[in-house]
Parts: sequence; C-alpha cells; structure tokens
Amino acid sequence: MEKVFFLKDFGKFADVAKKLLKGFYTNSSGVLIKIHFGEQGNKTALFPRDVKPVVDVLGDWGLKSTFIDTPVAYSSLRNTAKGYESVVKERGYDKLSSFIISDNYVNIK
Repeated sequence: MEKVFFLKDFGKFADVAKKLLKGFYTNSSGVLIKIHFGEQGNKTALFPRDVKPVVDVLGDWGLKSTFIDTPVAYSSLRNTAKGYESVVKERGYDKLSSFIISDNYVNIK
C-alpha cells in the first residue's frame, strides 16, 4: 500500500514535495497531473494558487507539467471538452500550466 502524507502547514508544501519527489522524475520527463478543476463559482475546489507549489517544484527540476481531466457525465458546462476548457481558463489554470481535457473515454452502463 502506498503511503499517504498529511501536512498541517500548507506553506511548507514546496519543501516537503522537494524531499518526497527528489530523484523520482528524470530531467527529460514531462509530468501529467490529474486534477479536478472545479465547477464555475465553486469556492471549495482547489484553486491554481493551491497547486502552484507542485508546478513550481517540478519546474525547478526542469520538468514540464501538464494538467489533465475528463468531461463529467452530468449536466454541466464541463460535460464537453470545449465547455470544460472554458471553465479551466475562467478559473485561471491555463496561466499556470498547459492542460488536456481528454474526451477519449467509454461510457459504461
């Protein structure tokens, strides 16, 4: 089973991430970060400022990060790749990293 870490002081996240991830990625790697970008107006979802330390740490090591998520199955602006892209831009994630909204999925009953 993988370890899970709880960090009480989010201000120390960058230092902890550097220690935990050091040597995990090679300098030629790109890093795909699965993320839920949140709905329009959602105040409790992560914001770009929350994940910026991760992108910064990876960038310090010369690694290019790319966010990825898929459209949702329920009625929402995020239920199409194009609609979801507009939410990503509205919430400001496009200014932090490149992103992919992959609609390459299979519906299962």
